[in-house]
Amino acid sequence: MREAEIVCWEALDPVSAEMQQARHLYESTLDEAERIPWLWIEKAVTSRATWRPGRWSPHLLLSARRRRSRLPGPVAGFAYGMHLPGYGGYACYLGVEPRFRGQGIGSRLMSLLVRVLQVDAACEGVHLPFVVVESHEPDAPESTKDSALWQARLRLFRRVGARHLSGLTFRAPNFMRRSAGPVPLQLFLIPVDKPAETFDGAALRGVAAGLLQHVYGRSERDPLYRETLPPDCRPALEVLAPSRNGAIALERHPQSSGSP
Repeated sequence: MREAEIVCWEALDPVSAEMQQARHLYESTLDEAERIPWLWIEKAVTSRATWRPGRWSPHLLLSARRRRSRLPGPVAGFAYGMHLPGYGGYACYLGVEPRFRGQGIGSRLMSLLVRVLQVDAACEGVHLPFVVVESHEPDAPESTKDSALWQARLRLFRRVGARHLSGLTFRAPNFMRRSAGPVPLQLFLIPVDKPAETFDGAALRGVAAGLLQHVYGRSERDPLYRETLPPDCRPALEVLAPSRNGAIALERHPQSSGSP
């Protein structure tokens, strides 16, 4: 698919038909453990009209193929993320209709989200140092379907310049099942206005700590904080490089003794 055949826009009406299409994609392309209640995203869309610099700036971006009439067709993909003042960019969710995968929609949405978050930062008069991305590695890597989807995500992250934040497993609360255990996530970093080389171990600990504090409201005394960032945790930024067979394998540094 040529890029000119893909159109993107921001959802601004929480009760539109497009929002219902986006909800279907959200709930069908993401594992339940990864998600937040859809109502929270609807409220974020509603809040766009009153946003001002200095506040969280959430965006739900939608994408579709352009019809012959030049109007967009049904929603084929979505990206949800926000600028967090005093921290950076946070890309929360990305999903593409299965029959439209591999056609550039995911890359287009993620690249556009980064540019939108740069504008939010500029409106506040600051730079956007990075955009951090969370993703849940399949629980059953032997599954052909799960493995293929995970590889598609990694290739997309590579195309948009993301690098793997290795050496830690981020522990996030399960918002859909409060009684369930934490969700293990891998973090990926897209350097924006700050060079990748400046993200040393201390800076990367700060990225993970900031995500725990700003987004999840977890202090250093919280078990999820301690499990994610034990004292001997030494994160590193790794390039996503495909092997000879084309698959991307994440670097696996020895897990710190403080993590489960």
